[in-house]
Amino acid sequence: MIALAAALALAVSGPRIVSSVAANLDGDAHRELVQTVEVVQPNPYGGTQPLHRRFVRVMDESGGRSFAQRVSPVVDYVRARVVSLPSPIGHGIWYDGSTGNGGAAPRALGLVTWTGRASRALWRYTSSSSSLGKRFDGASARLFDDPARGGPGPEIKLVEGVHRAGDPTCCPFALQTSLYRLNAAGSAYELYSRRTVRRLR
Repeated sequence: MIALAAALALAVSGPRIVSSVAANLDGDAHRELVQTVEVVQPNPYGGTQPLHRRFVRVMDESGGRSFAQRVSPVVDYVRARVVSLPSPIGHGIWYDGSTGNGGAAPRALGLVTWTGRASRALWRYTSSSSSLGKRFDGASARLFDDPARGGPGPEIKLVEGVHRAGDPTCCPFALQTSLYRLNAAGSAYELYSRRTVRRLR
């Protein structure tokens, strides 16, 4: 009975706010809250220790009532920041998350905007959706400005490790670099360059 009560308590335990940033994401009369939230979940693998999982959400209000919406996957660790985007978008949320540790840990990355009612994804990436498939061996991404191109908004650089049979997962055989830029409609980031370079050992 004690074990059952403990399990039920874990299942219904409320979220813990890890970080909270106020920003006007949708251009209305008030600022929203971009929060990193931690929840405690029962261990589905049979262990006695609960799992601490995190996600990013937006807190907003409508009709005098507050509401929250999750805008990232639920992962082991995630961080988020508000970034400036070209008009009329204004601001977006960049999140960077992972599950597990090590060089080839599954990743969840994205750039989303807020409409006042829901999130809208400009770009999302998960390891399971990688073009490398089973050859995936870790990933990282960042926003950057390209002074030579001078286009609207930052671009996205995604770097993925490429696995080769027999190689340790810590040390990818090659790196695949993909570059994305905001399309003319401002509705999504689109791939415009991809190249693979073998690493020197």
